Amino acid sequence: MLSGLGGAGLWGCGQHAWLALDASRSQPMSASRSPNQPTPTQTRASQRVVVIGAGIAGLAAARQLRLQGWEVVVLEGRDRVGGRLWSLRPPDLKGMALDLGASWIHGVQDNPIAALAQQWQIPTVTTDLDNSRLYDWDGRSVSDPQVDRLEGVMERLLAQQNQLRKGRKADRPLLDDLQSLVEQAKLDSSDQRIV
Repeated sequence: MLSGLGGAGLWGCGQHAWLALDASRSQPMSASRSPNQPTPTQTRASQRVVVIGAGIAGLAAARQLRLQGWEVVVLEGRDRVGGRLWSLRPPDLKGMALDLGASWIHGVQDNPIAALAQQWQIPTVTTDLDNSRLYDWDGRSVSDPQVDRLEGVMERLLAQQNQLRKGRKADRPLLDDLQSLVEQAKLDSSDQRIV
């Protein structure tokens, strides 16, 4: 259980079994990663709230409910918390993180995620997008001219997808539209992969 939940129980259902943590006996994973918690002003322990998902939104909701005195149970379908926030530190990378999900806080001014990171003392690093590298699936660096050209292609494809979306009544996954638009763009296989 995360200490930031303030005593909320966490239930995880992996592929093989449900994991239930008793909120009253759980130990925090890292007390240094959550802010001091105020005492709930009103006790609602007889009323239970269930939060579905232990991603950042679910955990934040559970924490706020717990701070208001509610008994909270979080249900999670994976065997880990964090949702799209998932970083690994493979030994080959010598301590550097490999983000498998969300990895940037876009726009730190007035951003609630940036405020949470600061509040929970999660270290952040400023990223200079003008000083970044793009790598192909085989580990080769993509040249700057190719990146520049394909950024323009991607902007056109997203604009076309936006027009398609506005013109239809039923929802459709973005990936389906983009795959179709990439095929129509007649790109070579390397460009298709990068786009």
